[in-house]
Amino acid sequence: MEPVRHTTPEPEIPVRPPKLTGAEIAAISCTDPQISVLIAESQKLLGTMINQNDITILVSLYHNDKIPVDTLLYAIAHAVSEGHRNVRYIERVVTRWKESGIITGQDAERYLHLLEKRQEIEKQVAQVLNYNDKNFTVAEKKIIAVWFEEMHYDISMVQEAALYAEGKKTVRYINGIFKSWYAKGWRTLKDVQAANVVSGANIQQSVSLSPALHTPNRMTKRKKPLKFLVEEE
Repeated sequence: MEPVRHTTPEPEIPVRPPKLTGAEIAAISCTDPQISVLIAESQKLLGTMINQNDITILVSLYHNDKIPVDTLLYAIAHAVSEGHRNVRYIERVVTRWKESGIITGQDAERYLHLLEKRQEIEKQVAQVLNYNDKNFTVAEKKIIAVWFEEMHYDISMVQEAALYAEGKKTVRYINGIFKSWYAKGWRTLKDVQAANVVSGANIQQSVSLSPALHTPNRMTKRKKPLKFLVEEE
């Protein structure tokens, strides 16, 4: 008799409700003034009149998917700032946000602030590593986010690690150094330098960074960090 094999069930894919019809949107608009606000403000942000299909997508996200109007407007403004004016693209962004727990306008504002900080940090890291921040892969961006948001290291630690990396100044090599330091309990530049004094390590002094790289770690701290998201191209 063969043993019973227990398999882990596949996670259920959430089923989204069907989009509203034109008649349904017209009926709902009679009792919900937020819909006219959503359409008017969306057109302002997109800089153009939106067609019926776009209205159907946006109103369905609001009414069926329970996405607040301010969240939708944040998503549209962000998409436009990134050069995207396609409402289907915005629908994908908002759906991904919801899956990651970004639902309210406050959630969206917090996430966009964090995204801006991540981009600033990536530029600073790229400067230290003599790299183009536009060429960081998705995996490298995730690694860099962990340094600042989970390990709570700052840019001075990246500079210090780069001295140890010598000719291997890559994100993955620096990450190996950071994992070692973190396991040893080294959380600040002083910790690393103090350990060097004790061990007698002869590491050259850090070269001075531009003023922007001396900024302290200002990443927003939350009890429950947002899931790492990478914006679509």
